[in-house]
Amino acid sequence: MRPIALDIQTLSKTYKAGHHALRGISLQIPRGEIFALLGPNGAGKTTLIGIACGLVNATSGSVHIEGHNVASEFRTARKLVGLVPQELTTEAFETVQAAVAHSRGLFGLQPDPAKLEQVLRSLALWDRRDTRVSQLSGGMKRRVLIAKALVHEPRVLFLDEPSAGVDVELRRDIWNVVRGLRDQGVTILLTTHYIEEAEQIADRVGVIHKGELVLVEETHSLIRRMGQRQLVLRLMSPLQQLPAALAPWAPTLAADGMTLHCNFSQDISGAETAQLLQILSSAAIAVRDLQTQQSSLEEIFVQLVQSKS
Repeated sequence: MRPIALDIQTLSKTYKAGHHALRGISLQIPRGEIFALLGPNGAGKTTLIGIACGLVNATSGSVHIEGHNVASEFRTARKLVGLVPQELTTEAFETVQAAVAHSRGLFGLQPDPAKLEQVLRSLALWDRRDTRVSQLSGGMKRRVLIAKALVHEPRVLFLDEPSAGVDVELRRDIWNVVRGLRDQGVTILLTTHYIEEAEQIADRVGVIHKGELVLVEETHSLIRRMGQRQLVLRLMSPLQQLPAALAPWAPTLAADGMTLHCNFSQDISGAETAQLLQILSSAAIAVRDLQTQQSSLEEIFVQLVQSKS
């Protein structure tokens, strides 16, 4: 069993105005895992990251980074953490290289030109190293923020909406960097509005809603368990009325009568498909072609949040 890198126990945060941002959240993330935290705006994602990084005081509960309490052992814990915030806050008039090198120095580490070059190259920033940050596009500034978070070699990396405002190509570059860090044993917690991001790179996902952690599960397990499977049948001619025998599959018919959707709660088996096709054949309904579909993580997320509202 892998050691626990991030240990959150009964964490709560209530602001002075009375807003309950977090309500007794407990979560353990083992070393070398990518964990995606999903939730609508205002759910408590950024507050949780702020507390874990020692930037926000918790009302109750605790957070340990690699065994170090972020409140009572702040300096030690903070050195183990890298943070990429949502906001594009960078040293606008410094060069890329100087801004990233400065971040390493803030953690009391000696200059390491080889490490600096490796980080900048991994984010396609090496050719821009002498460019002032103010002259970069929004997407390139996002890369600089990630480089600043990585240059002191953190063991736990927090990415708060890392792909916000960047193009698809950069988003996939970030995914590759994140996967590479995981392979090196770095633990990553990311928040995202891009459900595809979580689906593609996260080992586990958690759903937070109104300050409560309503679900934690392996990504693919969640999709298998909650994802609705459909058999989509395209017909040879318009269907006017659904055969009653199709009722177990909760069928829906497209407005033009040419496409039929049948739902399956488990993996679609050959025997069950054959049974359904036999019913259609008996009703003289000819099928042109068929295909299977499965719910995405986004559809599952919407379903979960709506059920808790």
